[in-house]
Amino acid sequence: MDKGFYSESNVDALYDGRYKFSIGVPFTTSVACNAVKENRDRMDSHHNLIYVNEDDVYATTKVIKWKGHRCYQHTYFDSLKAELENRKFTHRLKECYDALCSGSEKAEEAPFISKYFKVTTYPKRQRKIEYNEDAIREHKENNTGWFVLISNDIRDAAEALLAYRRKDAVEKNFDDLKNDLDMKRLRIHTNATMEGRIFIQFISLILTTYLKEVMGKNGWTRNHNLQEIFSEMKSLKQVEVEGKRKKLVTTPTAFQQSIMALYQVTP
Repeated sequence: MDKGFYSESNVDALYDGRYKFSIGVPFTTSVACNAVKENRDRMDSHHNLIYVNEDDVYATTKVIKWKGHRCYQHTYFDSLKAELENRKFTHRLKECYDALCSGSEKAEEAPFISKYFKVTTYPKRQRKIEYNEDAIREHKENNTGWFVLISNDIRDAAEALLAYRRKDAVEKNFDDLKNDLDMKRLRIHTNATMEGRIFIQFISLILTTYLKEVMGKNGWTRNHNLQEIFSEMKSLKQVEVEGKRKKLVTTPTAFQQSIMALYQVTP
């Protein structure tokens, strides 16, 4: 589960129900903050380096107690993610600073501004705007690039992170069902028809998931998407004429030939 589902009562309920779980921990909790503080100075040891889907990530695992229950606390640091998040954070800081100087700050940015800026208002509508350097430093040290995951089942850090990332694939599958596979509206009138439609959609999802998996394993997802593959293959036809054994197949393009080689399909 994602960080949005984390709360002490939710974790208690999962233990009480004897469910196996892995859940991200937000940095608004002492669990995540303390995990980062414990690992900040020693995380970049080569002994902590793991590979998850070709990503280089530093990780440590610690067994903690959750109200008498055993719990595995996995702490991760991704240097590439840290760099990207720092760049995004500093860009947002600069935008808010410029907005404060011009008096055009947005209401939705108020929580961010109050945390990372010190604004002093003087008579005659004059303001002194300063960065809250302590809060900014704390954010960069404890948030950017870090991720904390707890689980009562998976003790290996790489396996836990891989399982956590798979939930994104599930969310994408639902998105594929609604958009790519035309299931946003069922357009049916009976339960039997609905069950049949859902079954066909489920089979379609299995097939498209497999096609995407093959593309991913062979590096095709960097330059192509599945809809592009479908559109390209639509023009390829195979015709059977009664009384003739030989099938007539339209001449495939170079791209179509590469697609057929990818999926080991012969005309």
